[in-house]
Amino acid sequence: MPDQDRPIQGPARTLVLMRHAEAGGAARDHDRPLTAAGVRAATEAGRWMRDTLSPVDLTICSTATRTRQTRDAADVGGDVR
Repeated sequence: MPDQDRPIQGPARTLVLMRHAEAGGAARDHDRPLTAAGVRAATEAGRWMRDTLSPVDLTICSTATRTRQTRDAADVGGDVR
């Protein structure tokens, strides 16, 4: 049986794609921080994820300031890469 036809072994996984929250301005796009509203939105999104989904194992996150701040405010746990 070809590999692509084999059933998946082990527990099912859920992939969640999350965009960064609202960010302000900065001289460099990579350095744009979250606004106060962005922090509140990311915190609420994290609360929903913790209440609704299975625990997060891994977050793959850009090094941009706004994406790291979104992940920190969401406080979903798991490893970060």
